[in-house]
Amino acid sequence: MRFAIASDDGTHVAQHFGRTRGFVVVSIDGDVEDRRYVENRFTQHQHGKHTQEEGHAHGEHDHGHNTHGHSHDSILQALDGCSMVVAGGMGMRLRTDLCAAGIDPYVTDLHSVDDVIRAVRERSLVHLSERSCGR
Repeated sequence: MRFAIASDDGTHVAQHFGRTRGFVVVSIDGDVEDRRYVENRFTQHQHGKHTQEEGHAHGEHDHGHNTHGHSHDSILQALDGCSMVVAGGMGMRLRTDLCAAGIDPYVTDLHSVDDVIRAVRERSLVHLSERSCGR
């Protein structure tokens, strides 16, 4: 099983998937676990920054998501091979794109990457859909 956890520091779960600084990509094969941190160079609004050309002031974020005018193709390519992604929150448009690509999106209230990995191993990770933007 291979999955990704949105994380700004490799230790804590990022609260917004599209703004995360990176992803902990985890591969589990029986008792063998491999983790690697991949810096977010895929979403146009990582770190919560937007350029004036995108129609946003720096640090602002439009939760309508349909007004961004960008595709999630690059993030989907970066997550190729992952069966699931986990974050503290994510927009509806991204969730829809992930599902269409065969990747299960999970929104969690867990704060630690280790806790998410433990929950995945125990098959106890719960998706909190009410915590997503645009539900």
